[in-house]
Amino acid sequence: MKKSRIQHFIMFLAVMILPILSYAQPGQRGSGNGQGNGQGPRGKRYEQGGERMFMNIPNLSDEQKDNLKAIHVAAQQDILPLRNEINEKEASLTTLQTDAKPDMKAINNTIDEISELKASIAKRRAIAHQDVRKQLDDEQRLFLDTQFQNKGNRGRNPDGPRRGK
Repeated sequence: MKKSRIQHFIMFLAVMILPILSYAQPGQRGSGNGQGNGQGPRGKRYEQGGERMFMNIPNLSDEQKDNLKAIHVAAQQDILPLRNEINEKEASLTTLQTDAKPDMKAINNTIDEISELKASIAKRRAIAHQDVRKQLDDEQRLFLDTQFQNKGNRGRNPDGPRRGK
């Protein structure tokens, strides 16, 4: 009788835990718009050197496409060394944080340096965005601006998270 109860309890635990463990596994990715490993629309856009970057803007002339691609390439050339430097600083930060006797002043300075580099990238992207807008007519600019505004809401409920009653 005791053995039977133990077996039933173990079966019950297995039935309860198995779905939780399978839910915790990462799902297939590749069709989303988030940053990933080069899969899906966002990854392909950057893999193709910006060719698809502004594909959705209506009525782009060949000259506009060439200008937009040049703006994109120039921005990426400016951003790449900053990204590389961020990666180096983040590796340094990991080393500092895992030291036996961490130096908080050095850690804080490294965090500040990473923040400054990220701000520089954001500023460069803002310049590129404005350069792109200058190349467009009113209709195209409106389309770009509405796409840019909705960028942050992808995959989210625009009304915010829902709570149960």
